Order: sequence, then C-alpha cells, then structure tokens
Amino acid sequence: MVLTYALTIFGTFLTRSGVVQSVHAFAETDIGEVFLQYLAFILLAACALTWIRRKELKSERQIKSFFSREAAFLLNNLVLLSICFATLWGVLFPIISEAVTGAKQTVGIPFFNKVNTPLFIALLFLMGAGPMVAWRKATLSSFYKSFLFPALASIAVTAALIASGITSPYPLFSYAMCVFVAATVGVEWKRGLRTVPEKNILSRSAKLFTRHRVRYAGYLVHIGVAIAAIGITASMSHKVEKDISLKPEGSASIGRFNLKLGKANFYSNSNFEAVSIKTDIYSKHSGKFLGTLYPEKRFYIRNKESTTEVALRTSLLEDLYIALAGFDSETNTAFLKVFVNPLQIWLWIGVFIMVVGTVLALLPAKTPRRSNG
Repeated sequence: MVLTYALTIFGTFLTRSGVVQSVHAFAETDIGEVFLQYLAFILLAACALTWIRRKELKSERQIKSFFSREAAFLLNNLVLLSICFATLWGVLFPIISEAVTGAKQTVGIPFFNKVNTPLFIALLFLMGAGPMVAWRKATLSSFYKSFLFPALASIAVTAALIASGITSPYPLFSYAMCVFVAATVGVEWKRGLRTVPEKNILSRSAKLFTRHRVRYAGYLVHIGVAIAAIGITASMSHKVEKDISLKPEGSASIGRFNLKLGKANFYSNSNFEAVSIKTDIYSKHSGKFLGTLYPEKRFYIRNKESTTEVALRTSLLEDLYIALAGFDSETNTAFLKVFVNPLQIWLWIGVFIMVVGTVLALLPAKTPRRSNG
C-alpha cells in the first residue's frame, strides 16, 4: 500500500515537475522539489517502520508446494510487480538514456503493449487458477476436477474465435483467459450453491453471498476484471481507423457504418471561431438511419490555438469516433479521421463491477448480538 501511494506521488512529480514532457507540467516552478521531498519522507518512514516491525511481519507459514493457493498468490503478486517495473522502466527510460548517453531515446505505445500484454494474460490465468487450487498442496485429481470445465470452455471459445477469423495469438490467449476466469467463478459458485438447502436459485444465491460476502465479492471483482480485459482486447486488437475526405452529400464506409456528409456550419462567439460538419450515420448492411454526429474544429482567438471536438456514438457493440482534422473552404472538402473501437464500453462496465465488488468486500461484518443472561 505504501509503495502504491509512493508511486502515485512519483508519477505526479514526473509530470508536474517537467522531468517528463507533459501538458500537465507547471511552467517554471519549484513544485517538483516539494513532491520529491514528500516522496523521500514517505519512503524513509515506510522503511523505518518495516525494519522496526520486521519480526511481526514474518510469515508463520511457509509455502510447501508450488501447486498451492499460497504459491498462486505469490506468483500473482510477482506478475503485478513485473507489470509495475516494466511500465516504470518505459517511463524512466528517456531520462536514463539521456543521462547515460547524452541523447534522449523514447519508447512508445508498442513497447508497453509488447511487454505488458503477456504479463496481463499471465495475470488473468493466475486470477482464475488461484481460487481453484487447494491450500498447502493440491493433488493431481483435484487439479483435474477443478480445471476440466474452465479448460474446456476456454478451448471451445478459442476454436470458435479461430473459426470466425481471429487468428492473432495475443487476442486469442486473452479471450481464452477471460473465459477461463469466468468459468472458474461459475464452478466455485455452483459448488457453493450445493451447501445451501433452498429450492429457489435466487434465494440460494443471495444466502450464499450473505454467508461468504468477502469471498464472493472477490469473485465479482474477478468477473469485472475479465469483462474489462475483453473490452481492452477488443478495442486494441480489432479497432478500425480511416482517413476520409468528403464533400457535402458525399459518403464513405467504415466497419459496419456508412457516413454521409451534410453541410458545414460556421459560427463564432467572443472566445472562438468554429466549423461543424453534420454527419449522418447509417447501417452498412440494412441502410437504417442510426443518428447524426457533429464533429467540430475550433480556433481560439486569444490563444491562437485550435482544438478538435470529437463526435462520439457509443453502443454495447462499439464506439464510433469522428474527428474533424480540417476543412478546405475553397473546395468545400472536410477531412475526417474516423475510429471504430469494438466493445469499448465494456471496459467501463467491467471497472464498475470491480468497484461494486470491492465496496461489498470492504463493508464491515455484522457482529453477533449478545443475549442478556
């Protein structure tokens, strides 16, 4: 917890101090030194308290087998630390390279995706496997019983995805592990329902959740992580981008959408001048009208700066982004940059489920009332 908080302060120090180039940096200020001093105080205090209480922090139990729930928790934490280190190294690499060689070398999005993607897939696997493994030591027969259904479900989904045309390894592994996590939660839920002597499945589920709220709230967090991972994987692996130049009444297609351009609308106020383009959205297959978006370009008079106001259409299937890159008034041509990000909203649905599960797990337990006499 201390290290997590310290890293948030360190990230704030990097951006606000101007050490790393950022739009959030304060111009010509000593605020970076304040953050650095506060960070040093936190780390020194944490190290001192850890040293003072080192005997109390020593674990009473040792990991007896690699195939145990304790080992799964340890591996899970090691993977999280690896993701943290890889991300931190990518952020600090320009600073380190400039200090060592005198030339700043930067790393971009491909570095973080290449390094962190396999780590996140491993994290998903451990998230699903951990609750299914026995404490202390798991036997081969228990492994077989616990992992048979989740493994078969993952294999079936992978085969279906390959048949549908998805062949890239990372998306396949990611989707398979998300299904694996959901299947393990389902298996655990089914096991728990057997212990509740109720006929109605809803009342049985409610009683089960009430009896073991912390455990099943944790499983709810696992489901949220899996859903968010599906949203991230789909939006990154299957997104479509297209640069389009159109005149009024012109049309173009992207993904499952047809875009038809309307007239340009010029307007201004005391702060900025703007041009907005009416863009009608139709279904590519049925021709059904889906709505109208108004991507916009603004020029701020005082600051002499231009901004792009992105138009967005959100649905459970995908998000459609339209950005007006420019407009040529002489030829009456609009230059659009269009993105289709599949399942983007499921990232936020997954995050919401994670928050709900976390809150439910942190609620205080009811203490039994003592009877008088």
